Amino acid sequence: MKKRTLGLIIAGVAAASMIGTGFAAWVITGNATAEANGNFEVDTVTDKSITLEAAWKGTEDGSISFVGPEQQTTTKWLAYEKSSGITEFADLDETLTLKFGLGNDVAPADYNVTFAFTATGNYENAVTNNYIVNPTINGNPLTDGSYTCTLAGLNVSTSQLTADVTIAFAWGTAFDSKNPYTFYNGFDYNDQVKKNAAGTPVESDENDAKAIQTVAKDDLTDLNTALNGVTYKLTITVTKVTA
Repeated sequence: MKKRTLGLIIAGVAAASMIGTGFAAWVITGNATAEANGNFEVDTVTDKSITLEAAWKGTEDGSISFVGPEQQTTTKWLAYEKSSGITEFADLDETLTLKFGLGNDVAPADYNVTFAFTATGNYENAVTNNYIVNPTINGNPLTDGSYTCTLAGLNVSTSQLTADVTIAFAWGTAFDSKNPYTFYNGFDYNDQVKKNAAGTPVESDENDAKAIQTVAKDDLTDLNTALNGVTYKLTITVTKVTA
């Protein structure tokens, strides 16, 4: 049985910078020009009865921004000031539109689609330290860095040849799975905290407790360091299901 394989790579570049308050402005940014214009790397298609194209949906450009929210309260002790290099406020998901070309003999249920995510640099430090969570694909978690479903599982059929796929990141337990702006401002400026087993700061009166503003500065600086210079890649591969 012939194996029909099509690979598509979506590459991204990450950047992060410090803002005037001493806290980090964090961003994982996609290569908007390449991605938006469909300038992707495509593997050789050995059986052209199935093809694949991809583009960011609508005005989206593949940018994932680990930054503060646009709506803030002026009385809060921690503020977020978007630096000039950051193009948008917090945005942790982006959507790709996939377009398939199916030959007459192609049954969508007979093909798997695998989404493989990789990242370079110190990305794993951000995950290991519970600052962020690895992405999901249409709400499905990655197993060993990938997620697989059938074309039919994306609702692709001979009469429906496009599918929207959302890659979504999330804040980690170091921030109680919330935007750091929201999480840290849930404390008073002088609250003393200690991290629990999940890495989440909680109020504490123990001798080794630290002031919340110290923890905030340290963790946001560490997050900045972890994501600075990171690149990521999403590889989409279509293969024939084997018995």
